[in-house]
Amino acid sequence: MPSTTSSAGSISLRDSIVGGVLRNPAVEPVDLLIDRDRILLLIHGFNVTQADADRSYTIFERQLSDDVRNRIVRLYWPGDSSTKADSRTGQQGALSKYLSAASYSWKPPIARQSAQKLRDLLNATFISRANSGRNRPLEICVVAHSLGCRLTLEMLERVLVSVGRDAELPLTVLMAAAVPEYMVKGTDSLASVVSQLPELWVLYSRSDTVLRRFFRPGQVFERASFPSFNLSARRALGRRGMAATDRIKVLQGEWDHSDYWVDRDVARAVDTALSDAPKTTAPFETLTRTVWERSVQARAAERRVINEIPSAW
Repeated sequence: MPSTTSSAGSISLRDSIVGGVLRNPAVEPVDLLIDRDRILLLIHGFNVTQADADRSYTIFERQLSDDVRNRIVRLYWPGDSSTKADSRTGQQGALSKYLSAASYSWKPPIARQSAQKLRDLLNATFISRANSGRNRPLEICVVAHSLGCRLTLEMLERVLVSVGRDAELPLTVLMAAAVPEYMVKGTDSLASVVSQLPELWVLYSRSDTVLRRFFRPGQVFERASFPSFNLSARRALGRRGMAATDRIKVLQGEWDHSDYWVDRDVARAVDTALSDAPKTTAPFETLTRTVWERSVQARAAERRVINEIPSAW
C-alpha cells in the first residue's frame, strides 16, 4: 500500500530555495549515502523552485510502498532563476517567474555543472563507504524529469565506470527528457551511457506543449558546441522518443510536461520494478498496457462528447 509518511533524504546543490547559484552538495542526513545501500534519486527539471520540486516529489512518493519510499533521496539543483532580492527572501515574485521561464538557454550548462558536483560527491562516497567497511556496491536508481534527465545522463557517464565495484544502476527513468536527440545517438558520449545502462525507461509525449514550443528555440541559443546547425538533430528526446532495445524501454503517452510526477501509474510501475516483493507481471509492460487503455478511453470520451453536440444544421 502507498505510504503517507516520508523518510526521504536529500542532496542540495542550491544556495537558495528560489533561484540562486550552484553550491557544493549538502547531504541530509550527513551520513545518508554511507548508511544506505540502496537509493532512489529523484531529479527535477528546469524552472523549478525547491518548493515546486518538493510538491512534485511528495505526490510521486505517496504512491510508493514503504520498502521503496524509504530509499528516496531528493535532489535539488538551481534549474530556476530569480532576482537577487527573491533569492535572499526565498519568495518567487512575478519578475522572477518571468526571468526563470525565459532562462532555459543558460540552464544546460548549470545541469552539466550540477552533474559534475554529483559525480564528485558519489566518488567521495564510494571511498568513504570502502573506508568504513561498507563493501556492498551502492545501488542507485534514478527517476528524472525534463532538464534533470540531461543532468542524470551527464552524471551517469562517470558513475558507469564504477559499476560492479562501487555502484549498481538497476533502473533509470527519463520523463519528458529535455535532451537533444543527437546526444543519445551515434558516437556522442551520452549515447554510450544510454547503451550501457542495465534498464532505461524513456517516457515521452508528442502532446508536451513545453518541449514543443520552447525546446528547439532554446537550443539555438544554448551555450554549447553545435555538431551542426541542423535543428532536427536537436529535437527533444521527451517528444520524439528513441529506438527501443532489450534494455531500453520506450513508451509514448499523452502527458503534458508537468503530468509525469503526478501520474500514479508511472509511480506504481517504478515501485513494482524496485520492490523486493514477488512480481507477477513485468512492470513496464503493465504500464504500457495501462497508458494504452487510458488513451483508448480518452478517445472514446471525446467521441461521445462530439456525438452529443447538436448539429448546427
